[in-house]
Amino acid sequence: MTVGDVHFYPFSKDKFNELLDAEMSARALISGLHGATEAREQGPEIEQHEAIHSRQWARYPKAEFFVAKYLGYETLRSLWKTGDPSDGNSFEMDANLYWGGYERHPALP
Repeated sequence: MTVGDVHFYPFSKDKFNELLDAEMSARALISGLHGATEAREQGPEIEQHEAIHSRQWARYPKAEFFVAKYLGYETLRSLWKTGDPSDGNSFEMDANLYWGGYERHPALP
């Protein structure tokens, strides 16, 4: 999760490094099967995803405005529309659903 320009990971640093290693392996698998462009666009990449969220926060003069729009409008609208908090959420879609782990490339187990 990103709050402003701070990225929070709920587990240990070792677990986060394991996640990054797993993402790199997943992108390598996708790249081998479907090419580097598809791996870049549809592979997991949590750090890129969260960096986009950081830039999204920066567009708002107050954190409360961002939170209200993200949680109060986008997430609720997404839940109502699709039943999923990310699927119709413009903030999550802008940050790439594949990079954030909300969508999974079909080549991945």
